[in-house]
Amino acid sequence: MTHETQDQVAVITGGAQGIGQAVAEAFAAEGAKIVVSDINADLAQKTADEIAAKHGSKPCMRGDVSSVADCDTLMQAALDKFSRVDILVNNAGSPGTISSYG
Repeated sequence: MTHETQDQVAVITGGAQGIGQAVAEAFAAEGAKIVVSDINADLAQKTADEIAAKHGSKPCMRGDVSSVADCDTLMQAALDKFSRVDILVNNAGSPGTISSYG
């Protein structure tokens, strides 16, 4: 079976838990090369390790989407590792921003 995401490079912010984790898992299951990023480095590593156990090695890194420098570092790390980014899942959000809509 051929999957559209096979060998695509996917960067998932907020990928350590919840929707982001589910998206990272789904892309990995389809054969995508993923980069999991989250403000919680320990949880991001745990998620990446769980995915790696099922689908192979997956890089992860700590990143705060409210920091331009962290976003630049994340994208550069993905480009350094894979030479491209095909899919960007902007799942993370700033808690202060999210609560202001409630």
